[in-house]
Amino acid sequence: MIASMVISKVTKEILSGPDIFSRGFIVEETKPEILELAKCVVLDTLDRILTEGFDLDCADLAMEVRGELRRFFQRVLERRPVIYPIIIDV
Repeated sequence: MIASMVISKVTKEILSGPDIFSRGFIVEETKPEILELAKCVVLDTLDRILTEGFDLDCADLAMEVRGELRRFFQRVLERRPVIYPIIIDV
């Protein structure tokens, strides 16, 4: 699984994404709602970090996103995919 998004360093707004790509884990045609829910997990994680007042650091955010997505897929599908979050701040 690859979760990617681009965030503005100044305004903390999402400029692109989040995009979730699955190769060999979920067939998008049979379970598209799972990937949409995974996007919501990424957005909720970002909102939580910003509302708690933490400084937005891409490495820390990537770790949080990875952990939240792991828990989500374990709970929903009872599987543990390899997750690569790619978060870029510009």
